[in-house]
Amino acid sequence: MNKNRTLILGILMAVVTSVILLGCSPQPREPQVSPTATATSTPVFTATPLPTSLPTPTIPPTPLPDPRELGDRLAESVAQIETPRGSGAGFLVDGNYLVTSANVVWPLETVTATFADGVKFENVPVVQWDLVADLAVIGPVPTDAQPVAFYDGPDLRPGDVVLLLSNRDPLGKMPKLEIAEKDILDAWEWQKTGVTYFRIKALSSELPSGGLLFSETGQLVGFSNNSVASGLFGYMLSVSDIAFTLEKITSGEDADGVMRNLKDGRKKGGLIHKAKIPYAFSMPTYVIWENPGTKVELSIVFKEKKGFTFQILNVRGIVENLDLKKLSFDHKTDFITHLDAPYFLEAFSYPYSIPNQGVIGSDHRLIPYDDPDDNQHLAVDSEMFGVSDYPGDRDIYFISLKGGETIRGHIESAMFKPSIAISRAEPQESGKTLARSVTETPVGATVDFTAPDDGQYILYVSGQHLSDIGAYYLSIQSQ
Repeated sequence: MNKNRTLILGILMAVVTSVILLGCSPQPREPQVSPTATATSTPVFTATPLPTSLPTPTIPPTPLPDPRELGDRLAESVAQIETPRGSGAGFLVDGNYLVTSANVVWPLETVTATFADGVKFENVPVVQWDLVADLAVIGPVPTDAQPVAFYDGPDLRPGDVVLLLSNRDPLGKMPKLEIAEKDILDAWEWQKTGVTYFRIKALSSELPSGGLLFSETGQLVGFSNNSVASGLFGYMLSVSDIAFTLEKITSGEDADGVMRNLKDGRKKGGLIHKAKIPYAFSMPTYVIWENPGTKVELSIVFKEKKGFTFQILNVRGIVENLDLKKLSFDHKTDFITHLDAPYFLEAFSYPYSIPNQGVIGSDHRLIPYDDPDDNQHLAVDSEMFGVSDYPGDRDIYFISLKGGETIRGHIESAMFKPSIAISRAEPQESGKTLARSVTETPVGATVDFTAPDDGQYILYVSGQHLSDIGAYYLSIQSQ
């Protein structure tokens, strides 16, 4: 039994020894294999689902004010301006100043302003006017009324609804303001000044003495002036384009570069004057400014009696009645002033009595008006600035042309409807019109002229009505 136990132990020892020897002997190295890159799978983006939109509550538009109620409120800031020259609407701005048309107040020193509630202010001072844009500022007036707000919304387009506030009193004495809805037809820009005019359909009966254009919310959009109109349509000056000009005028600055204030010469002049008339329509002019009710006696003698005549116009462009029979018999006549404003004595001769000269005398002061525009010489391809200074004014310019040379004359004004007439410069021929301008735009007229031969020609610039005054731009271009 011991022998068997010894045999079994020996066998176990042999097995253990073999296992140990096999584990310690070096093993053959397997070949190294470079690792193979595993392709990365393309990512798939899953769209994030949008949140479910909630219903947006509809905000009702702010209701527009009733036009009639709005008109009553706006009327509190509007006054009727009355002067010896005429009447027109004025609107209140900051500082209690009133803005109106220069055509209404020129060349006066004070005006009367009546508000819609009947409150009247007399002897309101005229601060300044702009004869280019047809603007004037008067005041200040002691009122508690609120100034108008200028329109600051989006650009107005054809079809937009606006409100026209106008005075229906044909005499223009008391504000009888009515409001009416209008559609903007289109807008026209005066390139020379950069000012925009809105065109609306409006009868002359709707604008007897000016009108104001408001947005439906009550902001001032524009206002009408004296001459920018055409047939059944009215052109309303955009107030947003004139804000800077109004600031200058309100401060008393010369906004248009024209300081031809007739009141500055009231203390000048004399009783007897020599006058010369070298060309047809060259008119020696004298200002008479006396108190209303003054009888003014005149003595007028000219060398060529046949073709000589004269006229006296008031600031409205109305010719005063004179006893011409008395004048032809003893060279004297008289008239009585009825306006607290200047009168203008204009002497002229017909072509068959040119040139002419004579003496004009009076028992009251006659102030010679030396027009700085007259007798200037124009060059082809040039431009100039001029002024129709008083009712009946006719500015005379000279230009030298070659036979067959063609020019185009163009004139623009916002205060009156301008016109150009061309004649020869020889005295006896100066009254024969060779060409006349044609109106083309709300503010402009054009004339084309070809000189028949070498020589000097005259360009006459005037308004289409005796009452016309205001600044203008004149250009001469070769064709």
